[in-house]
Amino acid sequence: MKKKTEIRLYNMIMPLWMIAAFIPQLWLIVLPANWLIDFLVLWLTMKFLKLERPGALAVRNVWLTWMFGFAADLVGGLLMIAPSLGMSVGKDLFYYGITRVLNNPFYDIWSFLWTTFGVVVTAVLIFIYNRYIVLKKADMTEVQKRKIALSLAIFTAPYLFYLPAM
Repeated sequence: MKKKTEIRLYNMIMPLWMIAAFIPQLWLIVLPANWLIDFLVLWLTMKFLKLERPGALAVRNVWLTWMFGFAADLVGGLLMIAPSLGMSVGKDLFYYGITRVLNNPFYDIWSFLWTTFGVVVTAVLIFIYNRYIVLKKADMTEVQKRKIALSLAIFTAPYLFYLPAM
């Protein structure tokens, strides 16, 4: 006698900020706002470091910074929902762990730690992308490149991951 295997698929509950990401009108606000934040962080950091012509340097580097920032955010967002893709791990892990992370990262310590892990991984990627790709050929010292990349990583990390959906 063969045993029947029961397969259950559960709905993936996404936080409101992820659902809002699919609304086209919102992109008309999010994209320019993100570009402006990246530009301001670049410009202010370059001005703080007393670089010559910080505005021109910021304009020259902001587009790649902006695009790689979105790539890092995408990786972080996928990391946040990755456990929900492995539903075969168990109903309890999916329901109690993952839905808590996506609905309210402050529900318990594990939800908070998983969300923090996603934010930190994204910030590290922002640092790496900017330090080793965007600013690779920029006319500045290695210390200045590191400080600018660190500033971008700190100030443009996806802290919205902490917003509860419920």
